[in-house]
Amino acid sequence: TWGYKYMAAEETKAKASLKEMEFMLAECKQQLKQVEVVLEKEEKAEKKNEKRVEDYTKLKTELIVKKENLERAVESVRKSEEAILMLTQFSDQPVIKEDTDRICEAYFETEKKWFAARILSVNETEQTCEILWIGFKEKTNLPAKYIKVLQPPDPAEFNTGAFCEAIYADDGKWYPACIEKISEKEIHVKFKKYGTVQAVQREYIRFNKDNKGVKRQFEETTTFKTPEHLKIRPTDSQETKKTKKEKDKSYKATSQSKNS
Repeated sequence: TWGYKYMAAEETKAKASLKEMEFMLAECKQQLKQVEVVLEKEEKAEKKNEKRVEDYTKLKTELIVKKENLERAVESVRKSEEAILMLTQFSDQPVIKEDTDRICEAYFETEKKWFAARILSVNETEQTCEILWIGFKEKTNLPAKYIKVLQPPDPAEFNTGAFCEAIYADDGKWYPACIEKISEKEIHVKFKKYGTVQAVQREYIRFNKDNKGVKRQFEETTTFKTPEHLKIRPTDSQETKKTKKEKDKSYKATSQSKNS
């Protein structure tokens, strides 16, 4: 839409402006450092050049004011850039009752990331959705701007050996995959990252425009699946997530060692 094109243009301007101000700030700090070196030498000199000290002291004051102004300006532009980025990545499409049971990408505010989810119900009046995070049991009510309803894949694109992206049911994220087998209700895909084959629903698969029709074989990798108790959930604390990641990494290394 026009609004989003405008916001994208503003984001580009903000980035250019931020880069210029960051350069000016760095230059100002360097000049301030040079002035401080000169004043320090004058303080240690046996015979001070009072005029020189006066001029450089005045220049130091001006540079400090300039530095502080630039730091505030840089911080302001950074916040504006973040705000613009948030606006451009959110959806401007209304949700309707027909979206119920559709797969979507939902924004998890705590993580500031998008995860795959299923729409359970839609409130058209309030423009909110109840969603179920795929891979987790948690349900959440989200505003429409946090929902990106996905279009079902074209049945004609399903071919054995075709490269695609599929939702990994254990964590609700999209990963590169290869279609291994096609059945009436499910598609068996092999995930490149894990080397495992899973049967997924057709709507859990998407084809990027750059990969349509592409067939690719992945390198054989050691089969590994994250244990249930180590799966990271949206409600986990940062400390819990860190601990799970470390244990998962150790578990994977042990598994690969045993199979090598």
